[in-house]
Amino acid sequence: MATFRERRFDEIVAKLRGRKLYWVGPRGTDSRPLLEFDSFSAVFSLVAPIGSSRSITEVCLELSTGHRVNLDTYDIDSDFSDEGKSFRRQVRGAFREPCAVVPYRPLRMLSTIQFTSPGLVRLLGLFHERQAPFEHKPWVESELRGLGIPVIPWTYYSAEEPERILEALIRKPLVVRLSRSFGGSGLTLIDSSQELAPILKGSADGFVAAAPFITPSVPLNVGACVFENGRVTLHPPSVQLIGISGCTKLTFGYCGNDFTAVSSVDRRIINELGAHTQTIGSWLAHMGFRGAFGVDAIVSGDRLFISELNPRFQGSSELSAQIDASLDRPDVYQDHIAAFVGMSPWDQAPLADLRSSGPGLSQVIYHNVTKGAVRLEPPPSARPRTSAEVTLTPSSDIRVEMGAILFKVVFPGQVTDDGHSLRAPVLQTVAEIAPRATEPLQTV
Repeated sequence: MATFRERRFDEIVAKLRGRKLYWVGPRGTDSRPLLEFDSFSAVFSLVAPIGSSRSITEVCLELSTGHRVNLDTYDIDSDFSDEGKSFRRQVRGAFREPCAVVPYRPLRMLSTIQFTSPGLVRLLGLFHERQAPFEHKPWVESELRGLGIPVIPWTYYSAEEPERILEALIRKPLVVRLSRSFGGSGLTLIDSSQELAPILKGSADGFVAAAPFITPSVPLNVGACVFENGRVTLHPPSVQLIGISGCTKLTFGYCGNDFTAVSSVDRRIINELGAHTQTIGSWLAHMGFRGAFGVDAIVSGDRLFISELNPRFQGSSELSAQIDASLDRPDVYQDHIAAFVGMSPWDQAPLADLRSSGPGLSQVIYHNVTKGAVRLEPPPSARPRTSAEVTLTPSSDIRVEMGAILFKVVFPGQVTDDGHSLRAPVLQTVAEIAPRATEPLQTV
């Protein structure tokens, strides 16, 4: 007898009506859960090609340019260099048959392909202009605050009135944030006036947000999907890894997820996060959003604060999907497709029930923390026996930009106790199995 997940999968395949399935996203490896679909036939990415043994069309920016970009700052829609134009031409040229496209997040490039190929491309995602407002953090958190959701207590300051921020800075260190940012790149912890000027200069909106630095705290993350009728499905939560030394140079830089450590977080807190995520999803549907999204939060003492909405797939989505599969649950990829082909969501248990019954998995993402571009050399052939897996590793001829991903290590089990540091055995394992960076090259 078919499992629930298998039955759901068959329903989705029927709704796709024979169309080929394509993935477009920053990392090609994020698309691995789609390998379950026989119709999955093309991957378009910026870094980390999927490298599947199946016959899959693959266009990856790093393979054609020879360097890996920093995903937190690079935007293919804004790259008008010859390399950027060439990549977009390669992507457009690969759309030769009726297909359904799953985007990590909406792009202008995809909208161009959709409108210039009528009837050929079915975009399983929002029009990029419709999605863009949900990436404006002050607007989103103001709306959520109006719904009674406990967001970080941000105050907004005009870039032309720095003295107001300096007055607040006298009393305590501040976290200052730009209106649009990714992976922690737009967040800065400051405790002196000298650090403020360059932040204000980088504000495209003419204002910044500032809030007291909440510490100690444990960062959390949950993936979800909202359907057209406003119903929301939840997916396994995790303790998020943030600002870990050696993994990133950013104070609040994203470094991975621990789906095991979250089991030690109070059940009430986890279910509160689930309830807020449901409310956020209903608001998203009311505002015209549909599909995969994520919510970041922090726990300080017995209080939960929602820190960010991610209106897209997330860096945790692939690992979350593996856990869902082991629990015979549709994953966030299946739900996202279902939401765009007119299907209804399925019922599920409280969020706290999703955190301990699945396999213990964690991922630690290492970025280039040097002052220049580097290349990676393969690890020694005589590697110690370990159940950890190194992925996302570029070939040795790829130059990795400052801040770009070097590699990811997936562990069976817990890697952190607080989300801000790694356990000693994890550090030792990484030291033994990780590829080695060559001397920094000239900055890309």
